[in-house]
Amino acid sequence: MLSTFLVGLGLGAAGVARFLRADPAQARRAFYGLALLAAATLSVSAAASQRMPDLFRSLFWSLGLPAAPGWLLPVQFAIAAALMIVPALVMGGLFPAALRIVIRDAAGVGRSVGGVYAWNTLGTILGSFAAGFVLIPGLGIRGALLVAAGAQCASASIVALGGAREHRAALRAAVAACAVPLLVWLTPPWHHQLMTSAMYDYAGRHDTVGVLGLERRLAQQQELLYYRDGLTATVTVSQDIANDDGDLYITTNGKIDGSSHFDMPTQRLIAHVPLLFHPKPREVAVVGMGTGSTAGSAALHDGVARVTVVEIEAAMVEGAKHFRAHNHAVHENPKVDIRVADGRLFLRLHPGRFDVIVSEPSNPWLAGSSDLFTTEFFRLAARALGEGGLFCQWVQLYALSPDSLRILVRTFADVFPHVYLASSILETDVLLLGSKEPLPLDVERAGLRLQDAQIRADLSDPRLGIESIHGVAARFRMGPSEVRAFVGPGPLHTDDLPIIAYRAPRDLYRKTGKANEEQLARSARGIGAYVVGLPAPRTARREFFSELAAAYAAILPGGGESRVSHQIAARLRSEPGR
Repeated sequence: MLSTFLVGLGLGAAGVARFLRADPAQARRAFYGLALLAAATLSVSAAASQRMPDLFRSLFWSLGLPAAPGWLLPVQFAIAAALMIVPALVMGGLFPAALRIVIRDAAGVGRSVGGVYAWNTLGTILGSFAAGFVLIPGLGIRGALLVAAGAQCASASIVALGGAREHRAALRAAVAACAVPLLVWLTPPWHHQLMTSAMYDYAGRHDTVGVLGLERRLAQQQELLYYRDGLTATVTVSQDIANDDGDLYITTNGKIDGSSHFDMPTQRLIAHVPLLFHPKPREVAVVGMGTGSTAGSAALHDGVARVTVVEIEAAMVEGAKHFRAHNHAVHENPKVDIRVADGRLFLRLHPGRFDVIVSEPSNPWLAGSSDLFTTEFFRLAARALGEGGLFCQWVQLYALSPDSLRILVRTFADVFPHVYLASSILETDVLLLGSKEPLPLDVERAGLRLQDAQIRADLSDPRLGIESIHGVAARFRMGPSEVRAFVGPGPLHTDDLPIIAYRAPRDLYRKTGKANEEQLARSARGIGAYVVGLPAPRTARREFFSELAAAYAAILPGGGESRVSHQIAARLRSEPGR
């Protein structure tokens, strides 16, 4: 988008400057025509925008992009460029036309050009501020584009009124003013489901849609409950009406970032895992609102005094209210403090220390989100933790190459020397639990906390099905030694070398979940070697590892985690004594 806009402005300015003579009257007419043409092309682009998802979906299948990922980015670039290049070319021509209008003689060239540059700079600052903080939040993206088109018409009227012939100038100004309602009328309202369908990610789900059939298919599959163009993203909440579970899901620019069913194991475990194993958690921070389920589950723990949720997008906070039945009414919980702020800036400036920090941003291949997977962010989190503090990070397994997965885990382990890796949803999500100090897993203490009625109900929910501490422990795949062996030496994901931000988009249509699971399985040994707090009698310890082995087998049939737990139980059985 940036390259298209800059190239368009440059070429438009060069073209108009080349053919425009040093005649103020001609320049005034050129500016008038260009301003009206800019308004018209903005409106056409706004109207054409909602056809782009279906266009990309068609090209996705007709060009065979899943089998030729090298063409994916060029096709995306071409579609974005086609939408923006004509308005950018036209608007680029306005600047040299404005210069020709104000330059009267050679002696005043410097002052005239400087004045135009000054007003242009001021307009750029005010325009970007107004668009981001006023127009888009207040009127939406389409409304902001129409306001921009109206501003072009207004500038055409102002220039026309400055002409030498009064009657002709008034007529031109009236024509420019009348163009505003005409352009609004010719620009149809956007189909919100279509505009937030995220075909860049989900085109593979819609291979048999006929001409103009995507809108109908989306309407048959989902009901749109919430839509808002926020400061940083467009947020929607929809309900699946094609399946019996009626799954609710919240999206950022169409990309699903949480749901009431499929994602619930990750959303709850990422809160319970660190809180069950921290010695005495009181202050908790959650980076990323999502559905609010993580913060709601964290607030269930009696020892927790406050849960601070940090979410950069206010629309996400508002949208999460639709998940009240699934997030324990987190917005109404007095223990939960919701802050609309940038996660990195908040951790940098927060004066206190947290016992547990949970980070659950969107996927690392999305613009902005990759900043929450870098060494620098993890260092900020480490500094924000108190003594014995735990940091829990979500990482995807899908649409992420095995090498990229190792880079992300290696980056995390570079900051937190004591790392456990746990599975929340097989072939989909893993959790990284990190600490600056050694972290033995006290299963006795965690088991006692699990007896709390609210926590037990939260984990035994059919969407998770965890009934005991063995079910929680069996989610752990690797301890610190296994994680170090798994990641090995190699590059890190940093602010100044954001490898994943540029590599991961190329994996978007690759089915990598199974390959990543197989890669994890080769290093996974379970957590038998890291468990403490077991009862003293040998029979009780043997029983624990036998049940842990059974829990591993239920989740990961035939995995090394189950075999290692069986081996520990067998060794205890052969030891002398009780």
